[in-house]
Amino acid sequence: MDLTEAMYAATESAPPTRIDVDALIAGERRRSLRRHRLTAAGVVMAALAGTLALPQTGTNPPPPPPCPEPSFDHGFVVDDPPRVPVVEDCHATIARLSVAVTAVVRRELRWVDLSPMPAVVQRQAVYRVGYSAGFQVGPDPILHSTVYIEIYAARSTPAEFREMAAKKCPVPRRPGDDCTITEIDGAVLLIDRGHYPGGERSDTSVEIVRADGTGLRVSGRGTGLEAIPPPFGEAEIVAIATAPELTLYP
Repeated sequence: MDLTEAMYAATESAPPTRIDVDALIAGERRRSLRRHRLTAAGVVMAALAGTLALPQTGTNPPPPPPCPEPSFDHGFVVDDPPRVPVVEDCHATIARLSVAVTAVVRRELRWVDLSPMPAVVQRQAVYRVGYSAGFQVGPDPILHSTVYIEIYAARSTPAEFREMAAKKCPVPRRPGDDCTITEIDGAVLLIDRGHYPGGERSDTSVEIVRADGTGLRVSGRGTGLEAIPPPFGEAEIVAIATAPELTLYP
């Protein structure tokens, strides 16, 4: 008995005399297709499960950075507690004032090329509650004017601020400078005017304390090196300082 006959004898029935190759290939293709479909479904389910398990950064942005705490000088806060407590959250104040400052500055200085715009309001660390925004007027890195806005929680009433301003006003910073104390809608304004040598206006600074407890300091300065005055006047600086949108008590 040769090897072939021995293999036949070892089986209960002899193998078929002919194999249908086409049917075999078709069957293998069907089995392969089923395996691929099952594998793909498993990958999709695993990916979906992983996506659901991971934090959704697209829909849940990271929290904003913490607002800085007030500065300390030898263990004491530089600024005293405000007269009227501020209850609005720091991040909400920054978002609200950024919109408000942008609108006010664009309205009052609409013909002036300012940057950065929209306004970027930041928390100040000098005051217990204070915010600021600064602007460059014109593209030149050296020959440009500036506008600077500070919004803070005042420590004094308008009447107390008037007394302080009355002591400060008669003492000019430089020869030729002058100042004025006035009142608008119950808010006291201290207006400081600076001048280049020769009498040409160099800057205007307005500080105001309102009845609601908000204090503002707005300054507009010209180019110092070339003694170029700013492209705006006192009226625009006063209008920014007295804009009702710029408040810490909305």
